[in-house]
Amino acid sequence: MILTLHASEPDGRPIAAPTISTIVGSMKRWVSIQAGGSVWQKGFYDHVIRDEQDFLTKAQYIENNPVRLLHP
Repeated sequence: MILTLHASEPDGRPIAAPTISTIVGSMKRWVSIQAGGSVWQKGFYDHVIRDEQDFLTKAQYIENNPVRLLHP
């Protein structure tokens, strides 16, 4: 998953953004409820995307990872 966090409203006023841990935890809880049980590993890996090439590399990894797991 790639998240984009904004530290201000469109008019420039600062906002108190939730932490990545709060966002991921909420998403994991919601999906687990919908699935009827946990489907997640305990932790998660986060990375700050620095440039377009880094974004493309991470996006390609996310797209290909399920296929890699099914066909090692």
